[in-house]
Amino acid sequence: MRRTLAATLLVLAAGAVRAEQLPDGIGMDCPSGSTFTSQITAGDCDDYVFRGYPGMTVTASAKILKGSALLPDIQLVRPGGSIVGDDEGIALTLSAKSAAARMTLDATGWWQVRVRGVGAAVGGYKVSIKYTTPQLPTLPSVAKGFKANGSISPQGDSDDFVFHGYAGQSLNATLTVAKTSALDPQLQLLSPAGVAATVVGLGDSETRLSIVRTLDSGGLWRLRVLGDEITPGPPYTDLTTGNYSLSLKLGKPLAPGLTPDSNGQYRLTFPAVGGASVGYSLSFSGTAPTYNSFRDPSGRPVTGFPGGVSVKSFVLPARLAIGEYALTFDAPAGTPPANVQFTRTLVLPKGSGKRVATIASLEPTIRTNGINPTEGGPGTLLTVQVNNIADPNFSTGSPGLFLDHFALTGVQLQADGITLRGTVPDDLPEGVFDVVATSTSGQAAAKAGAFRRVPPPVAVSLDPTVGTEGGGFAITITGTNFRPGRMGILLDGVFQPVSPDPALSTDTSVTFNAPQHTPGFVVFGVKDNDTQLVSNLPLNSFEYVATPAISRIVPSLIPVLGNEVVAVQGANFSLSDKLYLETAPNSGVYQLMTTPSTPTY
Repeated sequence: MRRTLAATLLVLAAGAVRAEQLPDGIGMDCPSGSTFTSQITAGDCDDYVFRGYPGMTVTASAKILKGSALLPDIQLVRPGGSIVGDDEGIALTLSAKSAAARMTLDATGWWQVRVRGVGAAVGGYKVSIKYTTPQLPTLPSVAKGFKANGSISPQGDSDDFVFHGYAGQSLNATLTVAKTSALDPQLQLLSPAGVAATVVGLGDSETRLSIVRTLDSGGLWRLRVLGDEITPGPPYTDLTTGNYSLSLKLGKPLAPGLTPDSNGQYRLTFPAVGGASVGYSLSFSGTAPTYNSFRDPSGRPVTGFPGGVSVKSFVLPARLAIGEYALTFDAPAGTPPANVQFTRTLVLPKGSGKRVATIASLEPTIRTNGINPTEGGPGTLLTVQVNNIADPNFSTGSPGLFLDHFALTGVQLQADGITLRGTVPDDLPEGVFDVVATSTSGQAAAKAGAFRRVPPPVAVSLDPTVGTEGGGFAITITGTNFRPGRMGILLDGVFQPVSPDPALSTDTSVTFNAPQHTPGFVVFGVKDNDTQLVSNLPLNSFEYVATPAISRIVPSLIPVLGNEVVAVQGANFSLSDKLYLETAPNSGVYQLMTTPSTPTY
């Protein structure tokens, strides 16, 4: 049973932006043991974010401050953004002045503890959040059972409890109605196919129900609790409600083993994050499976992973995201091995210490069109405008800027108090990223999919390679990843006030009129004006000259009989210039060449 929240708040919660660094975009990074004091204003809810893993137990409690009119409620929000339901293993305790929740997590990712007010109630509160280290069972997982408390409300409500069962495993489930509860319970056991295998309590008025049986198939089974009718039959308006407790005990099944999938592979998962130490052991009877791959949550192979049927300890690269890491083995040809078991170990990176803080009620928000540029790559200077980035309670704190979980370097808050600037890190992979800004107190704002990493331009060659010091002649730089209309020209690393010819600009070439320069060797380069990414040509690849200089001879190869027309290109040619050809290699003897009666200069 949950308190009813105004519809406007539900809309706000559902519309929250999901970013990988802090999933809600209006959240607060929360180490275990932290305590925060804040305010709930009209239409507000506060999220406290932490890395969650299967087997980790989280406990959160919120209490109103003295004089506060807040009627508090508390929720757990999954990494995908859905709110944990009453029938999903969460234990809630609610009163007029406090709210508490406890749950053992079942998924990997950024979880949230959400504090909100019921109805129009507003006011101050203090929230405390603790969580344990995760526990990873051996696969296939064999549960011993569980205990849970629940409530059927309103009329027609039902609670489902899901568990993994195996053929031949014994089951003993007991439901007990609370002493002050008006619930007339019904208890159902649903098979993996969704069929009611056992139903007790139907049509009876009881305060205790039991199901004892042996499971006949493997898969996800469900225990369903619902309120029975006082008088069966239409119009079904007298369904009972109330509190109850449920316990489930499962016997040890016949040694279940993992089996290969339809592709002949074993696909196993690790909940982990960059910086964590992971290890595993694959035990089996028969021919060994063959290691295939180990991939991060985005599907990329993890660099340096040793593989094999066992790994004692491997530290994941620090920048990798939180999520499920996939380990794949190929089953051997012929009969697959029997009794395949998978044991996992996980040591998480040491997090920051617990925080005790009072934070402002105004949360940071990224301004509309406040991200510039929206495309770039390593080295790009990113500018983000954020309201409420400086928390008055944390004037000495440092704001942060992230692309998903990748922290930008050199982040600085500008003098206007709203503009953040930072440099995109070198190890940002290809893809589209959420932009996340954190305030001086750690509250986060996010824009989903707001930045795309693009490849940098690459300058390969230029033509001509020599030119007059007066400039004004055309130069063409060729390469890759040029973006027509966005390219600028660099000379010895300095941006030049020249405009590339749009008619001759492609994704592989850019043509422009050379600026003036004193004689000597120089380096030309290109710069993407949007992403600020640059690429320079090699040293001494172009020379400005004050005297005649040759840059190209076409053709460069002619028959020994001669009498061929040869074009000589270069700089500072004049009508009085003459052309000479060495008569033999390294001879130092030159012969005057015949020039056309009307040469072109």
